[in-house]
Amino acid sequence: MSKAPTPVARATAPRSPVDAVIFDINGTIIDIETEEWGRTTLRQISRYLSYIGISCGTSELVELVRGGVRRQVEASTERHPEFDAVELWRTVIDTLTNASRPVSSTSVGGRTWASPILGDPELALHLAQLQRALSRRRLRPYPEVEEVLAALRPQYRLAIVSDAQKAYARSELAETGLSGYFDAIVVSGELGFRKPDRRIFDAALAAVGTTADRAIFVGNDMHRDVFGPAQLGMRTIFTPTRFGDKDFPGAKPDYIAHNFGQVLDGVQRLAGR
Repeated sequence: MSKAPTPVARATAPRSPVDAVIFDINGTIIDIETEEWGRTTLRQISRYLSYIGISCGTSELVELVRGGVRRQVEASTERHPEFDAVELWRTVIDTLTNASRPVSSTSVGGRTWASPILGDPELALHLAQLQRALSRRRLRPYPEVEEVLAALRPQYRLAIVSDAQKAYARSELAETGLSGYFDAIVVSGELGFRKPDRRIFDAALAAVGTTADRAIFVGNDMHRDVFGPAQLGMRTIFTPTRFGDKDFPGAKPDYIAHNFGQVLDGVQRLAGR
């Protein structure tokens, strides 16, 4: 038996009407499991690189990729930095094809050439997407997500704010059949900073033409999805899935939805409808 929804009673002054509902993606509306940084995934990419003329062992690639993410984050001046997967792979390619390291070529019938893929300006993007695709174990909407979004869509402007990469966030949302429900999609990988930075929420509010006091945020992480938007004055609904922090000092959601179907009730209660 599913738990009853948990509204959080508070004595507050009358609030502005709600005209927008903003959602996190992974762990909130989409159930996803990946292993981008595991040796199994990077071993397969290492094998692919050999086909386009780049020799790189698994251990070396693991160090280049994991170290590259760490260096991007450390070099950022942001309080909540986000890395860029495409730039990461661009740096990896440059490192592996520098002048001191010969690139393999192919010889057939006396003609010799290097793989034309190496000259493709989109190679870094393709490798970022390949990494994600090879690592993916599960990608599906949670139960009742489409029904709730379909019910909300005629009444509210809907948006996404996600800590995710531009190389694949929108593609995965489209693959699950959910992207058409949203008026705006804001992805941290395009901005260089993550939730709970207020600017990422401000970007979504501006995109749907509303203000924080007229919006509800729905997410699965007490720090990024409850504490963060609440600091701007947004109402919050917490969805405690197996992902995300379940506790954070000062984070108090206005409503707790123990399954996604309860989000609809939460929105209606918080919007006063």
